[in-house]
Amino acid sequence: MIETVGVVGLGLIGGSMAKAIRQYTDCTLLGYDADGAALGRALDEGVVSAPLTPDRLSECQLVVIALYPQATVAYVTAHRDQFRPGGIVMDCGGVKGVVCTPLEEVTRNAGFTFVGGHPMAGRERGGFTSSPEDLYVGASMILPPDETVDETFLDTLRTFFLDLGFAK
Repeated sequence: MIETVGVVGLGLIGGSMAKAIRQYTDCTLLGYDADGAALGRALDEGVVSAPLTPDRLSECQLVVIALYPQATVAYVTAHRDQFRPGGIVMDCGGVKGVVCTPLEEVTRNAGFTFVGGHPMAGRERGGFTSSPEDLYVGASMILPPDETVDETFLDTLRTFFLDLGFAK
């Protein structure tokens, strides 16, 4: 069961994910964005409970990363030893090879499971202020097949994303 979630990147995709998590679950939600204004707004609006700092990554059963591909690789690489043992780290970028291929080596034997994901939703405007809580209602969440990921983790993610309104 997922009780604490971290969202890294609070733009359109990550901000919408954070708002959906806040709206549709009882999870404790921690957030991070390099743009202090976006994080401040998420805190002020009660979307996230507290900032997601590197020392708090180990509290999260799930960390959703909504950054550009190279930034995702850099973030996971830099924080490899801080993610929760037995936890799930998932990216939300549209490009899998650029992210998943370099992270195969980085995350091998790291103690957490990395999953490439792709929410099939978006809109013409970006940023936290344009992120709606219902962006993912009826949308598909693509979890590309990966024989190294235990089916239990995928089942946990499927249940979680269905709770957020994603389609079956």
